[in-house]
Amino acid sequence: MIYGIQARQSVRLTDIGQAMEERIPLRKTEYRLCRQLKRKGLWERLTRALCRMAASRIQESTLLILDLTDVSKKYARRMDYLAQVHDGSEKSVANGYLKLQVDGTEVGKTTIGKKAVGWNIG
Repeated sequence: MIYGIQARQSVRLTDIGQAMEERIPLRKTEYRLCRQLKRKGLWERLTRALCRMAASRIQESTLLILDLTDVSKKYARRMDYLAQVHDGSEKSVANGYLKLQVDGTEVGKTTIGKKAVGWNIG
């Protein structure tokens, strides 16, 4: 799956499945990938692995840039972890998500990695 995400620069299961070039129907690959994404504990294991990989690349001179923002979902009614957030463009409160993005970088180098985290404060 990671290969498919990197190869296609997409998180869509169809794109990932096409990149994998398996000798089975694409819909079967999509079904398998979807089933794997539902495994219990997957998010926690991936997050720990990503943090371990990033931690080994962070030095004393590494800049960690935090971006706290919100994403409003104007028409959303029943989405997981939906919370009330400030919609700056509408200057009102709307349904949406808070997002924290962390970028690690060295001066003159490219970004080490990003992690976006959402949470419900409601």
